[in-house]
Amino acid sequence: MDKVEEFFHFISPKIISLTNERFENTKEVKYKDEKNSLDIATEADLDNERLITNELKARFPNDQIIAEETFNEVDNINQGRSWIIDPICGSANFRNGIKFFSTNIALATNGQLMASCVVDHSMGRYIWSIGNSQININDKRISPEKRTKGTMVEVDLSALTGMDSNVIEKHIKLISYLLHKENYYLSSFCTSLPFVYVALGRIDAYGNGFSKVWDVAAANFLILQAGGIVTELDGSPWTLNSNNVLGSFRKELHIELLGILNS
Repeated sequence: MDKVEEFFHFISPKIISLTNERFENTKEVKYKDEKNSLDIATEADLDNERLITNELKARFPNDQIIAEETFNEVDNINQGRSWIIDPICGSANFRNGIKFFSTNIALATNGQLMASCVVDHSMGRYIWSIGNSQININDKRISPEKRTKGTMVEVDLSALTGMDSNVIEKHIKLISYLLHKENYYLSSFCTSLPFVYVALGRIDAYGNGFSKVWDVAAANFLILQAGGIVTELDGSPWTLNSNNVLGSFRKELHIELLGILNS
């Protein structure tokens, strides 16, 4: 895993530099879903993905690459070593000049996550782990701890467009519960960056009713390394093939939220 750690340290500053060059100076390439104005790919998405995948091919030529824009076939994700990449998660924020988005990189072996790195462009830093219940920010190991007063839950409203009706009803039930409970607060940032903040204890939990593996794999690995819990919305084990997820910093909160979602 030394080579994986070396890769994270090498590629993250380059991603930050390239994205800063493109920020507020990029063009929209395409809408991937004409019904969803948030589902876009910009020039920066493609440039970041090219930067990451070219370096992976040079360093790990035998590994599979699964990336949102150009290598998005996931049929073999449970076989061998797979790199899972989202070059910019929060492309609509990026396009609109809102500097709150992430770049997600995860490594899985035979369907099991082994390492991940999330570039937090809002802070110009990267959060990473190669396992052993350790999380690092840049070159410093940290000890995640709850920092929020009250309970903050990211409800990811941007995912609603991809949900089927029964999942939408679950989400509405959860939101209604949180809105009426004292000292519980909701957020929705249109990016997976806040999912990583669950691993840091800055947000208490997140729920996502429709996701692709590149949206959540990197953050989920970090949550697990922080001692948190990750499942599907019905409480089933979360896997790389899941399309919905509930992640929490604390087990007690996770149980509470599952109870609401499935009541």
